[in-house]
Amino acid sequence: MAELKTVMAIAAAAATFAVGAVVASSMSSSHSSALSDQQTADHPTTMPEVGDYANEWHVQTAVASYESRVLRYAQADDAFAGARFAFRSGAFILYSSSKPSPVVRRLLVDPPLDIQVTWVRVPFSRSELDRAVHLLRQAMPARSVVDYAPNFGGVLVGLHPLPATPTQQARLYSRAQHATDVPVTFLQAGLIDPM
Repeated sequence: MAELKTVMAIAAAAATFAVGAVVASSMSSSHSSALSDQQTADHPTTMPEVGDYANEWHVQTAVASYESRVLRYAQADDAFAGARFAFRSGAFILYSSSKPSPVVRRLLVDPPLDIQVTWVRVPFSRSELDRAVHLLRQAMPARSVVDYAPNFGGVLVGLHPLPATPTQQARLYSRAQHATDVPVTFLQAGLIDPM
């Protein structure tokens, strides 16, 4: 009989302990939940949002690899004029005076992800533009700045100041036409030393 009372006392103590633990646990979790809600409302978290950096790295690597391959094969062609690549917008423009080679054509058909590749035909190759730039640097005034046009369709000559009279302008255009057949555009240049 004494053993039965001892067992019942132990069972009652265990039940009381279990109920107390459950109540304490629920009070603790509700208190910590209320505390965390209050902390979140009063003090915004300083933890940055976690981005998918590994995926972004793989995307950038794929784009850079693609750009490198296209440029390598496009530059092997004598007709190649130049290229422009806007990484953020995914625009990749290649300029050439002829059609793309079969290898480049295959690469243009299957660009990675959201890359927009455009092959633009221009009247002059890079070697023709290089020759025109070299000749114009010799023919133009000493402080002129000579470089390719942004669309690789001609050459820009920056002058400071621009010729003031039509006669002076005509004289410069005549010098440019004698130097090269590549179209030349004269622009007002800042006070910078030429290359």
